[in-house]
Amino acid sequence: QLVIQRNKLREQRRVALEGTPTGRLDAFATEELYPAGHPYHFAEYTPQDVERIDRAGVVAFHDAFITPPHATLVIVGDVVAADASAMVDHYFASIPRGSGGQSPPPPAPVSPSGETQVDVAANVPRAQLSIRWATPALLTSEDARLDVVARVLAGSRTAWLFWKLVDEKKVAVSVTARQRSEALGSQVDVRIEGAKGKPPRQLLAAFDAAMDEVRMREPTKKEVAGAIYETVIDRLLALERAPTRSFDFARTSTLAGAADYTAHDLGRYGH
Repeated sequence: QLVIQRNKLREQRRVALEGTPTGRLDAFATEELYPAGHPYHFAEYTPQDVERIDRAGVVAFHDAFITPPHATLVIVGDVVAADASAMVDHYFASIPRGSGGQSPPPPAPVSPSGETQVDVAANVPRAQLSIRWATPALLTSEDARLDVVARVLAGSRTAWLFWKLVDEKKVAVSVTARQRSEALGSQVDVRIEGAKGKPPRQLLAAFDAAMDEVRMREPTKKEVAGAIYETVIDRLLALERAPTRSFDFARTSTLAGAADYTAHDLGRYGH
């Protein structure tokens, strides 16, 4: 069984990192954004890492971390609370709590100084840019604000950066922006695909100039409201699916100590 799982990991790595020309882009970016020692510094595992996985290590990890203190149980659906609690006690109360597996303290917030450029040679038909900033972690109020900022820059209702680079300057064919929210630190990621014949340096210069213009603008209340709507509506619709609802409530409870996902997470967008 361990051999089968090793082979699956090798194949997943091959498809994810070697199956596309830009498969290693995220790994390059995170290594630059996060310092050595940060959990996100190395986003890529190697074939040697896979070979070092043995049964003893898997069992030790299981016994230390697959235990009640490291678990969050969420029940969703049309249930009677008392009946559900009785079933939880029946199936889970006898599981030993375990004695090890203390989670390390969270790393300090990342504050990069200066700018780093990484040139990557890739077999792509047009030049591509990925501009990243290290930003606050998931479920913080700053994280919510940056979700909205990303929609203002390149959403479907308001798209200041898209309009500048694609419609006005015509140096790009697509522009996307998003807040990549993670538990220990997030990233704003702006991706630009250049128009035919436009080199990366020209795209970067056009992006810098466009951002200088964007900084001078203040979004209207209507634009902000539209960006918030875009950000929140998909999440609300996704809550109709029980697996999504259980995951979101478990994540909010684990990371923020709050059981009510809609009040804590979605409530951030009302301030």
